[in-house]
Amino acid sequence: MADQAAMAPPAVVPPAHVPEALVIDVSVYQQPNDHLDPFDVTHDGLAALPPVFFTPTRTPGLFSGAWVVTRYEDIREVYQNDALYSSEG
Repeated sequence: MADQAAMAPPAVVPPAHVPEALVIDVSVYQQPNDHLDPFDVTHDGLAALPPVFFTPTRTPGLFSGAWVVTRYEDIREVYQNDALYSSEG
């Protein structure tokens, strides 16, 4: 099996309006998640991240970088307020 890091798509340059402190690479290709509970790693990692940040990881066929929202109330706001939040453009 090929090394997952070698298969990772290249990162993208964040848009100019994104503050450098909010650019965090959380590439899913960095390490395999073979834990019995795959969410235990995610849960522990989220505690150290800001509530909203930009990840420059390229996801083939989906997007070139993305904003990540990690807290429940913020996630709910994003999903329920499509007049303000969009994946378009």
